[in-house]
Amino acid sequence: MDYVSPLAPCDPQNITTVLQCDTNTANVTWAASAGANGYTAMATDRQQQRLASCHSMGTSCQLTSLPCGMRLNVTVQADGITCNSSSQPKAVVETAPCIPTNVSATLNCTSNIASITWHSALGATWYLVKAVSSQGYKTSCNNTVTNCDIPNLQCGQEYSITVTGMNGVCMGPASQPVTLVSAPCHNTGIQASLDCRTNSALISWTPGNGTLSFNATLQSFQDPQKHSCFTNGSSCNIGSLPCGQHYNISVTGYGQTCSTCSKTLVTLDTAPCVPTKVNVSLSCGSDTASVSWAASSGRVSYYTVTAVDDNGHTLTCNSSSTSCDISGLSCGQAYNVSVTAMSVDCTGQRSEVRRISTAPCAPQAVVSQLLDCRTGDVQISWQSSKGAQIYYAQAKSSDKTLVCNSTSTSCIIPAVGCGQTYNITVIAEANGCSSNTSVTSQVTAGPCVPQNVSASVSCSSNIASVTWGSSQGAELYTVTASSANGLSANCTSTSTSCNLLTLTCGQSYTITVKAKGSNCSSGNSAPVQVQAVPCTPSNVLPTVDCVTNALVVSWTPGAGGQYYTATLQDSNGLSTTCQSSGSQCNVTGLRCGQLYHVNVTASDGLCSSPPSATVNTNSVPCAASSIRAVLDCQLGTATVSWQYGAGAQGYAVSALALVNNRASCTSNSSITHCELSNLQCGNEYRINVQSLGYTCNASAQMTGSLITAPCLSTSVSAVVDCATDSVLVSWSAIAGAENYSVAALGSGGQRVSCSTSQNHCNISSLQCDQQFNLTFSSTNQQCQMTSTTNVTFQSSEFTKHYV
Repeated sequence: MDYVSPLAPCDPQNITTVLQCDTNTANVTWAASAGANGYTAMATDRQQQRLASCHSMGTSCQLTSLPCGMRLNVTVQADGITCNSSSQPKAVVETAPCIPTNVSATLNCTSNIASITWHSALGATWYLVKAVSSQGYKTSCNNTVTNCDIPNLQCGQEYSITVTGMNGVCMGPASQPVTLVSAPCHNTGIQASLDCRTNSALISWTPGNGTLSFNATLQSFQDPQKHSCFTNGSSCNIGSLPCGQHYNISVTGYGQTCSTCSKTLVTLDTAPCVPTKVNVSLSCGSDTASVSWAASSGRVSYYTVTAVDDNGHTLTCNSSSTSCDISGLSCGQAYNVSVTAMSVDCTGQRSEVRRISTAPCAPQAVVSQLLDCRTGDVQISWQSSKGAQIYYAQAKSSDKTLVCNSTSTSCIIPAVGCGQTYNITVIAEANGCSSNTSVTSQVTAGPCVPQNVSASVSCSSNIASVTWGSSQGAELYTVTASSANGLSANCTSTSTSCNLLTLTCGQSYTITVKAKGSNCSSGNSAPVQVQAVPCTPSNVLPTVDCVTNALVVSWTPGAGGQYYTATLQDSNGLSTTCQSSGSQCNVTGLRCGQLYHVNVTASDGLCSSPPSATVNTNSVPCAASSIRAVLDCQLGTATVSWQYGAGAQGYAVSALALVNNRASCTSNSSITHCELSNLQCGNEYRINVQSLGYTCNASAQMTGSLITAPCLSTSVSAVVDCATDSVLVSWSAIAGAENYSVAALGSGGQRVSCSTSQNHCNISSLQCDQQFNLTFSSTNQQCQMTSTTNVTFQSSEFTKHYV
């Protein structure tokens, strides 16, 4: 520690420095020192050489104009009255780097990278290189050594380049700027137009930035010569280019130090070369010339062939190959024919001319006329053709060709035949060359007579279907049918069949077919016969024979009928028929009790008429069956019952006695029984049940007979034999009685009787002295009739009474 005079101020403490990099001025501050009247700040280098100082009455001052790129010691001395303080406390200040010198810039034209070099600057630890274009584009690079590359320069720009030294605190002043022009920009918008007449190319473009001059070049693989032009402008012209070339165009721009070539590929095709070896061929009578040629050099899109006649009329055809047919040549004309190659943009030079002449014109206004439908002669006429020496007319059908010729304007082709349609054409000829064929005219001969006519009648509809073979030349067919009594029917058709709808039944028709063409009709075909469906029989009348249950059907015959069929259909749907060639027939073996539906049809062996109106009739009703009779012996009545007989509308029952007594009863169809009254006793009756029908009745007789109850006796007598205590009872014979019995009832209660089949009976073993009353009974198989008589007798005495 140094010794300080008590009179000297203290050393300033807490010295600090702050550098202003742009001016290399250091602001120095410190703490106040006791006894100081002022302060002096000093900057010294390593050799203690004072480089700057400042004086201040306060505690700060500025050290200005400090040298660049140095590390300086800063001390502050306090000024006393007699003595100054020492300058031991130090601070350090590092000034901004010095300016780099000898800056230079070079450009790589290919990469557009700028390489910058300079001399080192005192105090710089690294360097910052800046490049600013004339349009404000900025770019930079940095390095710790004295060179640096700046990439990505924009084309066609003038750059101002500076280098600045840097340390940890400050950026030094920038170097003097150097100027560098980047590689020129590519030229754009390159266009090329060709003057097809002179094969001169006008090349234009939009100059790229930084370009000072230009060189436009045309290069072709076929043309060894390179064609170019130089200019300071934006277009130039290259003339006298050869034909048929395909050029690639490039434009090179030149800047201060670099050049650049256009990127976009632009091409130019010069006009195609003239076609050579032109050949033209023309056939007689053709309106088309075939033209061929050798291909032209160059980008040919197509070829145009031009034919110009002596009147200036022009025809053309286009082709992408080396031949073309030019059509539409007018007859009788001479043409100059040439070929021109065409590209997308240019029309080439016309080839050498070839001259051709066409054939005579075709005859016009050809008219054909059928002179006679029967002979088939056709006349053909036309207008004259200029230059024609002779004309040939042709009539052609599907199977033959007929011709005539004339030196005038008409000719006749005879007998062309029936049914043919002919295409008529005429050609003119001169000097061995024929014209084109005229416009076709048509003529049709009269149609042929229809053949193979056939006709058949539909039995269900009475429609005659007529068919025939197709007739050549026919447009329409007419079918006519006529009968012997003047009836007719007809139809027309465009095909080979037709239906006759209005035939009258039962008539025989003769049918013919006629063909009609556009101008003529044929004769009639060979006739064919057809028979219409027979007429329906009328007035059908069925009559039932009630005895035989047979049916007689009669009718009025219909026209055309050869035999007739009557059909009977019963209630169950079963059918029975009978046939006759006359007006009636018989049907036997009808089923009883049926409702029959009767109709009649007529037939001619091929067809049957529609059935007549149906007439209904009833057969004989069925007879009743299972007839029974039940007798009421006391009342003398009988109930008769039976089973139903089909078809019965009611029943009549009769009972006929052998002695001609008759009884009867009736019932309706729904009741199968009735009661017989007023029957006589002692009679035998035959029972008959009659089924009542609409027109006929059917009878059935009960098996066996009905025997009524025997009658009561009216003449009984008794004779007593006292010797034997018996009584002989006798009576008159009683109708219907088969057996008799007599009972005697005595007053004493004795009952004695006798039975017999005779008309007398003896009662014995009578008790004596009794009064007896007689009871008389008569019996048969059905009944027993008992009656009390008025006969009495006394036993043991002779008493005789008559009743």
